[in-house]
Amino acid sequence: MKNLTLLVLLLLVYTGFSQQKQAPDAYLNSVKIDLNKVFLNPKSIDSIKIEKKTPQGTIYILTKNRKFATLTLRNIVNKHTDIKYIDNSILFRIEGKLIEDTTEIKIDDSYFIYVDVASLSGVKYLDDKFRDLKIINIDLDETERKPQIMLRGNEDIWIK
Repeated sequence: MKNLTLLVLLLLVYTGFSQQKQAPDAYLNSVKIDLNKVFLNPKSIDSIKIEKKTPQGTIYILTKNRKFATLTLRNIVNKHTDIKYIDNSILFRIEGKLIEDTTEIKIDDSYFIYVDVASLSGVKYLDDKFRDLKIINIDLDETERKPQIMLRGNEDIWIK
């Protein structure tokens, strides 16, 4: 509950600051980060401190483990897919959000990461130049998903 409260506070402060011309500076364990490019598990947060000494403000986030580990998109693609290299034919979505700039994306290693790769090669209504496009959807969960089995009959039944 404490972590959830801290995360909500962080989002509220970030939203308030984002209405200004410049976003606040953010530091994760004393390292400057871009809040739009770091996906941090709320369970990893130890404390959040907000200072308003500068016009845009500063956010300091400390994690429970000071040797905080992150993954890059390359790490995730290597571990969870059979894609050999990342090129301009791959589109990334993390938590449903389209990633416009993949440089310096960092994902908290403590997340349970689920990856789905969708190929557009069979989509008939697209131009041929888009048929090589692959969409990599990355979902981040704080807890491991339970396996689910779906049985089909007259109605769908989910077994958990």
